[in-house]
Amino acid sequence: MTGKPPKHVLVTGGAGYIGSVLTELLLERGYEVTILDRFFFGDTIADLRRSPRLHVLRDDIRWCGDGVMRGIDAVCDLAASRMTQPESWTPPRRWKSTTRGEPASAG
Repeated sequence: MTGKPPKHVLVTGGAGYIGSVLTELLLERGYEVTILDRFFFGDTIADLRRSPRLHVLRDDIRWCGDGVMRGIDAVCDLAASRMTQPESWTPPRRWKSTTRGEPASAG
């Protein structure tokens, strides 16, 4: 960061409850927002899609490429696996998929 306030924020898990509320607040305050989410629960941000400052990437944080960070000034990392998904059943897998963005099968 250069000391200037962020202009473009990446919100991982942006279609979840907290992420969608945060995204709405950021858009209301004039930020450009990119959401990165798998949309496991469907399109939960349909009402926000009207904003020209909203960009949506339907992808998984564990496997998306580095290009996702191009032009991003700040990141709000809210991505997490649901506790009912198989990759969340063991603590090591939960740790890797939610804190380090690694595939659940990595160990």
